[in-house]
Amino acid sequence: MQNTYALEWIDTLVSRTLDPQNINWSAITQAEFTALTTRLEQERENIKAAILNQVYQKVAKEKHIRLLLQQYHSSTVVLLDAVYEMRQNTKPKQYVRKLLQLLTNALTDVLTFIEERFSTYLSLNIKVPNTYLILNKREFKLRLDAMKTEFKANVGDNRLCDIVLGSLYAFTNKRVFHHMVTFREVVYRKELLRQLELLYEPGSTEDCCSALNELLVYLNYNSKAYVKYQISKVQQGMDKHDTLTEKLDFLLDCKKHFNQLQVKPGVVFNPQYMDLKALMNNWYDHEIAHLEKRLSLSLNPAYSGKFDWPAADLSKLSVLCNLSVDQISLFLRAADDTKVITATSLSAVYKAIVPFLSTPDKEHLSWNSMRSKSYESEDRDKELIIQALEKIISKIREY
Repeated sequence: MQNTYALEWIDTLVSRTLDPQNINWSAITQAEFTALTTRLEQERENIKAAILNQVYQKVAKEKHIRLLLQQYHSSTVVLLDAVYEMRQNTKPKQYVRKLLQLLTNALTDVLTFIEERFSTYLSLNIKVPNTYLILNKREFKLRLDAMKTEFKANVGDNRLCDIVLGSLYAFTNKRVFHHMVTFREVVYRKELLRQLELLYEPGSTEDCCSALNELLVYLNYNSKAYVKYQISKVQQGMDKHDTLTEKLDFLLDCKKHFNQLQVKPGVVFNPQYMDLKALMNNWYDHEIAHLEKRLSLSLNPAYSGKFDWPAADLSKLSVLCNLSVDQISLFLRAADDTKVITATSLSAVYKAIVPFLSTPDKEHLSWNSMRSKSYESEDRDKELIIQALEKIISKIREY
């Protein structure tokens, strides 16, 4: 069955009935106005229902669905342009002006319906008509002005609110764009604004700040200002931890939580910039790698030259070895020579291990002194080391 043109009545109303060249507006009576406004409200819902019905009739025919929706979207924009021109270039009676405003509202509602329900089928990378842009900017400003005070109070983070609302106001207040404004830009901001309005609904017990961040991740809000905000919040959290291990654990938890947040496919605030998750994960990966390197060095004095645990007392961490300094020295040299222990040099072996050892006779050992003694071994020390190793061999065989 051939589909009917869902916009037929409104199209006829705009292009013929209300065309100033075809009709004398002053001749329109109040009764005719009332009848038109009543029919217009009915048509608003009829159009949306007809579009849905036609889409579902073409199920499994994606190419036809895409063409149908693009035609309805472009036709609605053309009609909206025509109504805007009438409002700008003529001076009708007050009730006719009201009718034109109702027409604008109805066509805007149909556009929003198509863009929200079927955005994946639309050609969003084409330039928006000037009228469409002007009308949307006006609408954005009115809605922003109405919500901003209560929105800021509910979120409680002025910096975050200023970033989000500021980007919407910047778009709304800009008179000249130095780039081609596309439907994708406008549709994205429509969706963002709609979600922000839902976020501070009266009676909501949700944490608005957390919900806002989740929303921005979901909508791939890859604003440079927001990326800096996200990074600064993580860094502030890291600064509350003292040790490298705690900082690393905190960072890993943040990354895990961030990557568990959902992202709406195919949407992005700035198409010329990397996706938000890609940007943040790059930063997380670099920070984690940096902390892991610092932690590795802090646990290896041979490379770092210092111990990086707060208030570290090496005497509390040292291991008692029931061998003499000379015997330990000989053992470490043999372990290095046989490659049982490997480091960049023999000195590095002593520097990494000796500070954590003590003997029955000496609590604090000098790695440099022990390294020197490894070249002055006595036969007695060799025998005792061999006996100790034989005990270890015997014990291992019992396991």
